[in-house]
Amino acid sequence: MAMVEVTLDIDTPRFGPSYANPQGGFAALGARTYGHRFGGSSWRVTDPSEIHGGPTLLFVLDLRDPVLSGFRVGGLIELPVCSYAVCDVWAFPQLYRIQPDDKSLTLIGRHGPGSEEVFPELLGPFPEKNIHFEPLRTEDYPTTEELYWRASDDFLGRSPRFFRVAGTPLWVFAAMTVRCPCGRQMKYVCSLGYEGESSRLGLVANELLFLGESALYWFLCPCCLNLAVVSQAT
Repeated sequence: MAMVEVTLDIDTPRFGPSYANPQGGFAALGARTYGHRFGGSSWRVTDPSEIHGGPTLLFVLDLRDPVLSGFRVGGLIELPVCSYAVCDVWAFPQLYRIQPDDKSLTLIGRHGPGSEEVFPELLGPFPEKNIHFEPLRTEDYPTTEELYWRASDDFLGRSPRFFRVAGTPLWVFAAMTVRCPCGRQMKYVCSLGYEGESSRLGLVANELLFLGESALYWFLCPCCLNLAVVSQAT
């Protein structure tokens, strides 16, 4: 089974001037110029050895958006973002192969779940909702220790800015490098913290978008069109 290589660098600071670029955005409800969306079933996501109903399509990113222009590769005009959500398979790396021709993703590498907990309300498919991306603000970039902790609180339940695309990764444990099975370094795409009771964005009706006390990070190999999902515990 194919799997990614994940390297954590605990010696590299999680904040500082180097985190000021490149620019990124955070998700907000409502359609704008581009066709970004949450949920739905416009892309088919399968695991040949699925458990508890399999993985879920979470977001679809419209690559016409300039903030995502660096991911227009291999015939991609949209980039699907998925993960196991119904159980904590996400506690370990997952690897999906993107097949643009039939708008599908196939899971090609994963481990078993980390626990026996199951959350059927997160199985999906979720009702599709239009979203757009607002530019990250100066205070969303972890350029100082103070801004790092403030942005982390926002990312992890304190504000609706819990889904970040492109730009600077907000590492909740350590800086991370992910390599595709082909040996190439994968490119950071986006990350998902979690929704708090007092800061709901409202993507899932009557539920918080909360997979656990962790953040999920997605990485793309432009050559293989492999999409990796890696988590860091908070």
